[in-house]
Amino acid sequence: EVMVTKVKVTPKLIEFQLGGGGYGTFGDLLSENNGGAVYEGKGTREKNLENDLKGEKDPAKRRAIAEELDKLRRERERANLGSGAEQRQAAQMAIAQRNEKALAAGSCFNVHYSDGVPSSALAPEGFRKVLAEWVEFGDAEPAAAAVPAAPAAAALTQSEPAPAAASAPVSGTANVVHKRSKLSEVEAIWGAPTSSTTAEENGMKLTKNTYKKGARTLEGTFVEGVLVRYAITED
Repeated sequence: EVMVTKVKVTPKLIEFQLGGGGYGTFGDLLSENNGGAVYEGKGTREKNLENDLKGEKDPAKRRAIAEELDKLRRERERANLGSGAEQRQAAQMAIAQRNEKALAAGSCFNVHYSDGVPSSALAPEGFRKVLAEWVEFGDAEPAAAAVPAAPAAAALTQSEPAPAAASAPVSGTANVVHKRSKLSEVEAIWGAPTSSTTAEENGMKLTKNTYKKGARTLEGTFVEGVLVRYAITED
């Protein structure tokens, strides 16, 4: 279940947002560290030595200044090399975290009408019919609820047949796991996980479980107990 957070109508477009409209809509990316390397520049001491070297005439003093200057440069270069490696590692971690956040974010539908938005689409029941292939409205009118099942949903159901020894069916899934399945629904089909890890991400509980059923293995990622990503393999 997800909340409708925005409906915007323009002359030829209806924008329909769910759960905030998807990751990045409200400046998520701007608040993150983009992983760009930050390098250390010349310090005050290094700049002063460079100026001293230009004006110094005594060979011994010039040699001493040059040696100290070289030492400071080498130290700065080593620090920058380490900083670059750390920044690249941080960037990779940021990308992984961003992908996990995107899986838990909402969606945005932009419905375009080349001849302008028709009056039928401005009525709630009319627009529900437009989105019936992708969105199921819990309080939809009978006419909207009577729209035939979406081909995409049917294809998903057929592509993931239920295990032969599946337990009690889950309402509306016909023993088929799909995104947005609850943890309890998945375990009603696959049983208890063989391995499980839990972490907290931005105040949300992130769980990664592995399930075994015969020769089949399911690896699923749950956010607050809702399946957001999964893969089924067979030995």
